[in-house]
Amino acid sequence: MNLLQDERPCWRVTRHKDGLVSLHPSVWRKKDCGSHFWFKRGRVKWCRRSQEKSLDSSQSSIGT
Repeated sequence: MNLLQDERPCWRVTRHKDGLVSLHPSVWRKKDCGSHFWFKRGRVKWCRRSQEKSLDSSQSSIGT
């Protein structure tokens, strides 16, 4: 996961007041396993296939 702002793709880590962290944007492994998920408030939130289609068309998610 790249955290360097001047390189692409770049993810941003947010530490919440309760100490939990989130990662933005989502992680989408377009090759190999094909997993797509968000890391929000210390938990993995898996994307469903219907969400992937809409994200793919809008390019909201960056593939790794």
